[in-house]
Amino acid sequence: MSFAARSPVEKPLVPNQKIKGKILKKKPTKANKVIQKDSSFKLPFWLKLLLAIQKSSGAISFGIITISFIVYGAIVCTQQLWGKEYRKLKTLQRQERNLTEINETLKNDLANLAEKPETGLVPLDSKKSIFLNPTPVKLNSEIPEKIANRPLQNKPRGY
Repeated sequence: MSFAARSPVEKPLVPNQKIKGKILKKKPTKANKVIQKDSSFKLPFWLKLLLAIQKSSGAISFGIITISFIVYGAIVCTQQLWGKEYRKLKTLQRQERNLTEINETLKNDLANLAEKPETGLVPLDSKKSIFLNPTPVKLNSEIPEKIANRPLQNKPRGY
């Protein structure tokens, strides 16, 4: 097994670095020119306002989109619930019509059966009717002691 001599790792050149007695200097280019900001220069108010609007427009857009999704979801959910309840209503109305039809059919069958003489039913006759006199209403003027001895309470009666 033989080991090959490795070359030293080459490091990138850094400006103002000494290599074998020479100082490397970086040449100025357009890309690395530094523009110094003049601190005395102030932006006009309208430009500051536009910059603030630009920065906040992302949050506002997100909020509007979120609200629109919520409203859309509520509308779709409401329509689905309404459709479900409407179908339920129609089913109940159909069942009510069927029950009304069955009830009327039974009434008609009983009326037809009552008209036949072999059933033994006798038509109504006022001579055979029994009339009862209503019982007289007893007025109890005495107030029970528990109610009479109870203290009056001042509670509002409208609530």
